[in-house]
Amino acid sequence: MEKINLFIVADNALVANGLKHYLRNQFGDINIFNFYDSRSCLKKIKKDTQVVVLDNVIHGRSGVETMRSIKTINPETEVIMHTSGEEVASFLRILYKGKNYQFGQNAN
Repeated sequence: MEKINLFIVADNALVANGLKHYLRNQFGDINIFNFYDSRSCLKKIKKDTQVVVLDNVIHGRSGVETMRSIKTINPETEVIMHTSGEEVASFLRILYKGKNYQFGQNAN
């Protein structure tokens, strides 16, 4: 069975490393790569990147913009966005302005 490729994109190294440690402990042997800016992540995204955990804002760049770029490279990549508590309201406003992106799925 092929390993899952998971990217973590966050400009806070403490958050990125903590999440990497947690996911490795929970799921074992998966490929986890940390990126501290959007550009370096986008240079490495491939057709075999299954999951990206993406910060809402990375060094001033919108996570939604980065997500759109990821989906252009590989529409099959699942993108999980996260944000800190104080950014939730602005994050939701940006999220709802997006077009043609599925952020949730019914169980049916």
